[in-house]
Amino acid sequence: MATQGWCADRLADWLKKNPKKGASDCKEKLEGDYGIQLKYSKAWLGMKIALEQIHGKYEDNFLLLFNWASQIEKVSPGSCVQIELERIGDKKHVQEDFCCSLTMS
Repeated sequence: MATQGWCADRLADWLKKNPKKGASDCKEKLEGDYGIQLKYSKAWLGMKIALEQIHGKYEDNFLLLFNWASQIEKVSPGSCVQIELERIGDKKHVQEDFCCSLTMS
């Protein structure tokens, strides 16, 4: 029986090449390549794990945005970085970002 981890291992490289594919596509890919029957939920969870392996966790990447803003302001004094957030459900999303980098000669 296929586990979520097994699905993720087999989907990771394929998802890198096909980033627009969804869980239904992943299900069809695994069923076709391995001759198995798979529940949609198992394919979805496998895809989610594979995407986390590729891109990292949402929360970790979200924090990188603020680290980037801090570094811009540190290495380029006088620069302005503004990040506006909105809450959708239980997650925060970037609504808008603005970066103005000033260079002095």
